[in-house]
Amino acid sequence: MSTINSPLDVGFDRRMHVIDRCQVALLRAVSNEAGDRLLVKGGMAMRVAFGSMRLTKDIHFDRVDSMSSASVKSTVRSAMKTAASTAGLRSVEIAVTKDTGTTTRLRMTGLTHTGEDVRFETEISGRDQPLGAVRQLVQVVPPSSYAIAPFMVHTYTLDAVTVQKVAAVLADMRNVPRDIYDLKDLIALGANPVGLLRSLPQAKLDGLKKDILAQLSQITWPMADTHLLPYIPKNERDVVTASAWDAYILTVSETIDGWLSQASAPHGAFAHSASAPPDAAPRSKRPGEPT
Repeated sequence: MSTINSPLDVGFDRRMHVIDRCQVALLRAVSNEAGDRLLVKGGMAMRVAFGSMRLTKDIHFDRVDSMSSASVKSTVRSAMKTAASTAGLRSVEIAVTKDTGTTTRLRMTGLTHTGEDVRFETEISGRDQPLGAVRQLVQVVPPSSYAIAPFMVHTYTLDAVTVQKVAAVLADMRNVPRDIYDLKDLIALGANPVGLLRSLPQAKLDGLKKDILAQLSQITWPMADTHLLPYIPKNERDVVTASAWDAYILTVSETIDGWLSQASAPHGAFAHSASAPPDAAPRSKRPGEPT
């Protein structure tokens, strides 16, 4: 069971509270309609499955082959209407902004009762088919102020989300600060994706081998200041300084390098350290939990 906190409780403004409430309502509506045909991933998976208080700009899902594009659009459009009603939005507009053979994206815009603009997108990908072994079913308990009943959501395991984040942070021309922040949290939670990395096709694993520190160093502190800090709680904003950001880059780079080295080594070569990634912090609490 995962109990999520209200953004208002950790220093966010009411607009962010409304967006989060709307997104949680959308997730509930999508999950109730699609079941295990859609798996939430990315920032919303970090929030509802692993306790992250980083708010997400958009919501991302993977879909199974059996769910058609038409069914995806109908499900998400209906969920967006439900979410807007739950959050008390007015002047709501929903539009399909991308519709290809592999990706469907819908945008919802609206206004709060005080006239503030609310907008976010929901993207559904059919590129990679989710395997049963990397799924989990999580019960989500929204904040009581949301007036949203608890619900079940299909998402990925800790190690599977970590593999997705490793692939994202090492993708060419991406340079997204939230990938560093999320990987820092996943490492703290005790993620050890070596087994999943080892199961990747050799070409895909080889594609991840590069000068990791050099690539991650392109995700600079000014980028984090602009694109990450507005989405994390105030108490965390206060400690994510330029020097702290450099330390995150170094820790994440060294840990990914260790994971990839173990995944590429002959079986048994790293048996003595198979239970934890190098320099990983012990699992003591979820991100955002009080000390």
